[in-house]
Amino acid sequence: KSGPKVAWTAKNLGTGWGTPSVADGKIFGIGTRDSKDGVWALKETDGKELWFTPFSDPATGLGPQTNGPASTPTFHKGKVYAVSANGTLTCLDAKSGEKSWSKSYVRDFGGSQPKWGYTESVYADGDKIVCAPGGKGAAVVMLKADSGEEVWKTDVGAVGKGNGYSSPVKATFGDVPAYVVLLGEESGVVAVRADNGKVLWQYKGLGATGGVAQIPIPIVKGDKVFVSCSYDKGGSALLQVSPKQNGTFEVKALKAYKKN
Repeated sequence: KSGPKVAWTAKNLGTGWGTPSVADGKIFGIGTRDSKDGVWALKETDGKELWFTPFSDPATGLGPQTNGPASTPTFHKGKVYAVSANGTLTCLDAKSGEKSWSKSYVRDFGGSQPKWGYTESVYADGDKIVCAPGGKGAAVVMLKADSGEEVWKTDVGAVGKGNGYSSPVKATFGDVPAYVVLLGEESGVVAVRADNGKVLWQYKGLGATGGVAQIPIPIVKGDKVFVSCSYDKGGSALLQVSPKQNGTFEVKALKAYKKN
């Protein structure tokens, strides 16, 4: 009763459970509407819908507690990037909603639709974007932001068991820029070089191999990485990343906690 007054309300945006993003005077979100997964944009000042762009068929065979797509749209340099539950990545013009390009995590990169659908939000970095399809030989992929053309893809070895729910972040270890992402139980958490996508380090211990659904985004500060996951073998771990003389990096758990 004593809180701020409601400024406006927007309805009928579609089913889904993604978080909106706010940029450039607009609010962007994702939802299923008229049997299509799509991205919507609202005017920030009054909630008026500016556009809705359908870009994917809804995913089928999803687990319970799922009513639509869950990616948070990424705004970058006048474009919006979003991922549908079936792994369709689209690039849209932020002003008009016009589609620029799209890729399929499954068809283009060998990914496998997770039980509750892909929920990743891509990472935009300069004129590139980084995503995590989780495919064999293409667990992490960098694309040109304006065209979707592949720049590099990362082979992390075995993949699967809970991939597709977390999102990449950027960090620097030593003087090497990298992207860190929690993948599935088979892959754990990895850091890949920003320049060529090669694996910088990989950790498959407690806190990064819970299985079922690996969701939390790793937290990086300096040479420390906090990683956590739940379900069957869940837990959390504080990792330390150290450079070695041969130009490689060593990662070890300073502390690790097992789920009760």
